[in-house]
Amino acid sequence: MRLSDDIFISRGNKQSSSDMFKKASEELKSKNVSVWFFPEGTRGRFDDGPDLLPFKAGAFLLAYHAKVPIVPVVAMDFHNLYNKRKFWSMPGTFKIKVMEPISMEGVKEEDLKDLMNQTRDRMLVELRKISPPRIAID
Repeated sequence: MRLSDDIFISRGNKQSSSDMFKKASEELKSKNVSVWFFPEGTRGRFDDGPDLLPFKAGAFLLAYHAKVPIVPVVAMDFHNLYNKRKFWSMPGTFKIKVMEPISMEGVKEEDLKDLMNQTRDRMLVELRKISPPRIAID
């Protein structure tokens, strides 16, 4: 992983998360790279339709400390195309929506939780917009 020039963030580290993200943001800027985050921390499975788990703060802390925008990317619900539990998949079209960037200019650290929740809400609206109605899969 070192060969791919990854930025490592240890979630179990005793160091404060704020300090850890400051260091990671310096590395991000020095390498001039973009970072993909999955802000839910894990995949959610929802039987009632597309939804999102609560977001973790990592992506927002990193963007805040690096003073770089967050570009939310939403992938449609793939219930109709893939089911890991039943070991099947189907061909189809997979939609992805790249949303408007969210600037970190003028954002204060104490505003991050509200910004995170607003971003999640906006992404959920887009998720439901681009996801097709679910079909019954037996």
